[in-house]
Amino acid sequence: KVKAMVSFTKGEGFGRPLLEFSAVGKPIIVSGWSGHMDFLDRERSILVGGELTNVHQSAAQKEMILKENEKGEDLYNALKITFRSIENSKDLKVLDLSGLKLDKLDLELVFNFFKNLEELDLSGAKISDEFLKLIAQEGTSLKKLDLNNCTEDSSSIVSEEFFDGFNLLEDLELTSLSLENAPFLRYNHIIQISCLPKLEYLNLSGNKRLLEKYAKVEGTSYDLAFQEICDLLKNLEFLQAIAITGWDITGDLSERLRETLPSLFLRMCTRD
Repeated sequence: KVKAMVSFTKGEGFGRPLLEFSAVGKPIIVSGWSGHMDFLDRERSILVGGELTNVHQSAAQKEMILKENEKGEDLYNALKITFRSIENSKDLKVLDLSGLKLDKLDLELVFNFFKNLEELDLSGAKISDEFLKLIAQEGTSLKKLDLNNCTEDSSSIVSEEFFDGFNLLEDLELTSLSLENAPFLRYNHIIQISCLPKLEYLNLSGNKRLLEKYAKVEGTSYDLAFQEICDLLKNLEFLQAIAITGWDITGDLSERLRETLPSLFLRMCTRD
């Protein structure tokens, strides 16, 4: 079933997975730089161009990876070449772009190529209000959306305001939304999420900070802040399961959630 291998590697000492896949004679789309260039068959490879930059000091390792070493860097063009190489891209329903740290410009490219996506994994992306609005405007066919481990885009903002960011997501017919470890998440986003008309599964694991911050700002207790979220979730008529691991929910709070949402399947832990 595998038609090709795609790798956006920024540098390889050798590139064993690329070597192994090249043995089957199927096409490879890969960065046109580094160790794998010694053995790849140019006739069966699509090489992605770009520029070389120095390795960041935080990634340097003594006698292994020096900060003076160079790495390839051109995700946007890599995505463009890859998407153009996919036959019948307009019919693609599922796309996993997790870990690529996409920004709004990259996401525009995704929606330009794929008009009928139903499942999209953008975990690790760089989030801004404009990024979220773009999902709402262009992802009208989405049923499943993953935004796990996403960070805030340093060049933009995620607003604290009620009417920004997630508000347009109300127009989507998402059945599954995963926001695990999402530091960009605001309490007002939960208000907007509670308006998703067909949501069946919600993952908010790893976002205890959200509740703590809201309780502090409102001058209320953690327990009362949690009860407010429970009350919001009552609006989700079709919600069947929620994941809130890492929220440090005590027995009383767990029981309160079950009373508020008696038909809900709850997955959580009571300690961090």
